[in-house]
Amino acid sequence: MFSLRNEPVNDSRVQRMIDRLAHRGSDRVSTWHSERIAFAQCCRWTTSESSQVNLPLHCSESDLTLVADARIDNRDDLIRLLEDERYVDNSISDEKLILLAYKRWGSAAPAKLLGDFSFAIWDEREKLLFCARDFAGVRPFYFAHLPGKLFAFGSEIKALLSEKEIPADINDERVADFLTHITFDHSYTFYEHIERLPAGHSLIVNENGLSFERYFTYDPSFELHLSSDDEYAESFKEILTEAVTARLRSRGSVATTLSGGLDSSSIAAVAARLSESGVDKPIHTFSAVFDAVPECDERA
Repeated sequence: MFSLRNEPVNDSRVQRMIDRLAHRGSDRVSTWHSERIAFAQCCRWTTSESSQVNLPLHCSESDLTLVADARIDNRDDLIRLLEDERYVDNSISDEKLILLAYKRWGSAAPAKLLGDFSFAIWDEREKLLFCARDFAGVRPFYFAHLPGKLFAFGSEIKALLSEKEIPADINDERVADFLTHITFDHSYTFYEHIERLPAGHSLIVNENGLSFERYFTYDPSFELHLSSDDEYAESFKEILTEAVTARLRSRGSVATTLSGGLDSSSIAAVAARLSESGVDKPIHTFSAVFDAVPECDERA
């Protein structure tokens, strides 16, 4: 929460949001306050590096504080670009990499990150809140802005609905679009006063209001020209393997959904091959099973 009035955010308001989101992470729940800003994090340590950092992450040296739901895949590239010998041992957490990237590149930092992420950084020196979401929109980021009163955000809408000041009015336009299967707007939700940060966008919040920036967009004119079908297949296989490998980085067991389709079966096959080669642990799969509806049953 970011109070846009000249008053602090009291603990009870933050606790209500924590209670709504407790299921998202039981490894540690912690908060951070500074004047009109309050951050809370329900942590689930999914990588070996994530358990080594306390979130929200505060850096007194730069007056930056971060709260994040993130997995960063280009860690080696970032460590090299940051050129800081303190982190060459590769034990640095993904969250601290994000904070250091913002410290180095400011609002241009999200474009340097590869992975799934949703985060917010309070910049005390600039008196602004910087938020960003990964280019594919894998990690959620919902927010409510009441001009002159409050800016609140969270991983789920239910956290925002716990705040009494945020109206729960239904967005009739979104309901109509849903019923007619038309959804062109990737920012609105079923609630009139609650929005989501679109994929590939960053957001700055300060006393002057909100400022959005699209830091990533697909180039529909780009074409990859190779000399044969075999080269296309090998190129795709290389990228798919790289993507699956990145998602095998975990401090626990790894699982994937598995249906009869090419997408999930390809992912499961690559993950199983990598697991057999010693990259990670055995892969578990989950399939939808319908005894009463054979045409939807995926066991075969």
